[in-house]
Amino acid sequence: MNRYKGLFENIEVPQNMAERIEQGLQNKAVDKKGPSRRKTYRLVASLAACFILVMGIVYIHGLLQPDITNPPLTVANPMQQVDSPEELQNYLPFAPLLPAALPEGWTAVAATVYNGTLAEVIYSNGNDEVRYRTAQGSSDISGDYTLYLETREYNGYSLKGEQELVALVIWTDDEFSFSLNFTPAVDDQTALSWADAFKVD
Repeated sequence: MNRYKGLFENIEVPQNMAERIEQGLQNKAVDKKGPSRRKTYRLVASLAACFILVMGIVYIHGLLQPDITNPPLTVANPMQQVDSPEELQNYLPFAPLLPAALPEGWTAVAATVYNGTLAEVIYSNGNDEVRYRTAQGSSDISGDYTLYLETREYNGYSLKGEQELVALVIWTDDEFSFSLNFTPAVDDQTALSWADAFKVD
């Protein structure tokens, strides 16, 4: 026993060995902790990814749902067709003047209200056509922007056309504007006869 004791007493340990052993133990401890930390990081990253995915789905779902608090705007149809000229007054703030009688063979083929302010009636005999318009005010409501070469004034009417034929008649009274378009153009007498049919005596 004393012999072994003497052997151990003669063993010399390098001065830095203790430091190396201690450093090795610390490194081993770190290695043991490393995998655990990596697992924790992976778990946190997975949870964060799931959270982001769920929030994205909720956001997209919200975009796809209709907004019931702000319904889409609807635009009313500016043109209202009616079955007869007599029905025009149901869609206007006034009763439009209509002829008491039409020339033989003529009939109303269309009646329309535009923007709730302008009345239009198209008359036809099967071949020719007369378009009548009226609205409140004194502006030109004919919708005919042709630059006619001839314009004649007669008894409050303005007759416009070419080659002594009338394609357009416009006139006003104290409250309303009127127009008559002729297709094809007609002579002065025919145009004035039509205009007188819509004029209040």
